[in-house]
Amino acid sequence: MITVVNAKRHALALVILLIVSTAALAQIEAEQDRTAAARKNVSGVEAYKAGRYAEAVEFYREAISITPDVVDYYFNLGMAHSKLSQYEEAVSVFEKVISLNPNFEAAHYHSGLASFKRGEFQDAAASFQKYIHVQPRSADAYNNLGVSYFKLKAFDDAIASLRKAIELRPEYAEAYYNLGETYCALSSKSAALEQYNRLAGLNEQLARKLMALIFSKKVVALKSTN
Repeated sequence: MITVVNAKRHALALVILLIVSTAALAQIEAEQDRTAAARKNVSGVEAYKAGRYAEAVEFYREAISITPDVVDYYFNLGMAHSKLSQYEEAVSVFEKVISLNPNFEAAHYHSGLASFKRGEFQDAAASFQKYIHVQPRSADAYNNLGVSYFKLKAFDDAIASLRKAIELRPEYAEAYYNLGETYCALSSKSAALEQYNRLAGLNEQLARKLMALIFSKKVVALKSTN
């Protein structure tokens, strides 16, 4: 009986050793996978920096296939798609980033940019709003939100957003131009000229462009219908 008991104990010890060995092996394999994925990601970053965006996409996809739970790899993939003007794919990937980490601020911002490029201005506005919720002092986000509202013909909202952008960055030439163009769309020539006067000392090229728009036939025609 003693021999049998000892045999059982030895068998139990072997089972425990096997379980521990299997767990250790699995951990080693997981670490190896993460290392391989990280190397693919680094190769993708290098390709991206060199302007080889299609190559970067492939590296990022390989990294994700190895370790599909790393949010940064998805974000990098979305950025590469954006550089290739593959905006539908970019939005899809940025949505994946947000599903993995709703607090990934840059994903909201770049999803807004990609949606805007697709002409999905409502989606773009929603993304910029979410970004502003966590980054309330981003002048660029307010400017982009204002332009999105402009595209939606929500001119009052566009004005409010663009004014906020200027409040946050008083020398924001693009925001002054966009605000001036919004006033042109409303046939408010005096308000548009006010933006021109502020813009003239900031960006001469944009100032000339706004002046031409203010006195274009389109604006005069719009004004005459009021």
